[in-house]
Amino acid sequence: MSLLLRKIISGGQTGADMGALVSARELRIESGGVAPKGWLTEIGPQEALLRSFGLLECEEDGYPARTRRNVIDSDGTLVIGPYRSGGTRLTVETAAQFHKPLFLVPCPDPPNAAPDPVYVDRFRTWLDHHSIQVLNVAGSRESQTSGIEEFTHAFLVVALGSAHH
Repeated sequence: MSLLLRKIISGGQTGADMGALVSARELRIESGGVAPKGWLTEIGPQEALLRSFGLLECEEDGYPARTRRNVIDSDGTLVIGPYRSGGTRLTVETAAQFHKPLFLVPCPDPPNAAPDPVYVDRFRTWLDHHSIQVLNVAGSRESQTSGIEEFTHAFLVVALGSAHH
């Protein structure tokens, strides 16, 4: 179990990003990351909420700039859910471009299913193997994969809970 992990970051979008930030708070792990310029999310600007999780506003316009910053600023990225489209695909491509470790976890159907113990164990091993201290978490927006915020939260609490209490 990784005791090195000290921070969880994301871009602050609904869905996987927010599930990661909420789990960090619950586990008393520092949170942060870079939000898009204007503090944009699919439900509108969320400056106060995102600042409360330690996020900073990206100086460049658009989601891609924020996505790249979070991948580069982390030691590795956990992607939850579908990863072949949109911003999540950019996350995967950026991780490859900068030789950053990447761990992919499919979102179960239904998304309220308990996290698969096999993925939990593999994720813990991956954290240790790559000495991840700052973990970027990315994945679908809630509107694209309903329930992904709850699943991301559950996955991280199960995977990291015993190491941080």
